[in-house]
Amino acid sequence: MQVKRRFPTMENIVESGLMTKEELDEYNSIESPHAKYWFPTEWAFQLLRKARTLNLIDSDIVYIHIMERLAKFRSSIMNLVIYDWISIPIIYTQVVNLTVRCYFLCNLMGRQYLKHDYEIPNSKTIDLYVPIMTICQLVFYLGWMKAAEVMLNPFGEDDDDFECNYILDRNLEVGMLIVDSCYEGLPDSGDDDSGNYAYTAAEEPEDRINLQGSCSKVKPTQKRACPCPKIKWAKQRKPSRRQRKTSENDRNSKEDKKFPLKEVINSKSNGIIVIEA
Repeated sequence: MQVKRRFPTMENIVESGLMTKEELDEYNSIESPHAKYWFPTEWAFQLLRKARTLNLIDSDIVYIHIMERLAKFRSSIMNLVIYDWISIPIIYTQVVNLTVRCYFLCNLMGRQYLKHDYEIPNSKTIDLYVPIMTICQLVFYLGWMKAAEVMLNPFGEDDDDFECNYILDRNLEVGMLIVDSCYEGLPDSGDDDSGNYAYTAAEEPEDRINLQGSCSKVKPTQKRACPCPKIKWAKQRKPSRRQRKTSENDRNSKEDKKFPLKEVINSKSNGIIVIEA
């Protein structure tokens, strides 16, 4: 509501310098029954693609990172629109307010002490004159109800609502400062110090424990030490004659499957090489 009162129409945004006249004409030329909050972000996407085409952005990694940030910004705006669009029905808030006030109106009549209450033992206490628990309920219930009313519309005009105008001005000023004054304004870093940094009199250096592991200074004794167990390797048996013969036959059969063709030279056929499958 604060921003709406500051910029009641789109022409006020042009007068403030946040939008040009050409951008406003392009914005108004789009006819859509839905909200057009996404259109300026689409312009930003097009400018980003144009900058990558002209090699104003050096690498694709930076290009993708900026695209992701713009997409996240657009999603955040969509969440704000949905939050403002779907609100809690007013009947719920009216029922809660009416219920709390009727409850304390009933307590005003129902928690009064009558004359025959004085005959009850231990009735002459402070609670007889001052209803402490009822007062506590009144303070807590009304306080919680007031807090709930404020949280229903955080973009209103109450003192506890978001300062939307300040947030808008701050982000614009910082953004322009980053791209204009602070761009390529890197100072000379100079030589590094030896590490003896000065302290003020109010904050004198103290002996601090260095960052070490909890067991860095522990020296285990002979009883606590756990030696590594000895590993006994099993001796491999030599294969028998039958096993060696079986393994050779298996190896020959694998070679036959791997190379199915055999070259046979017939000496009687005048040096002609015959290849049999």
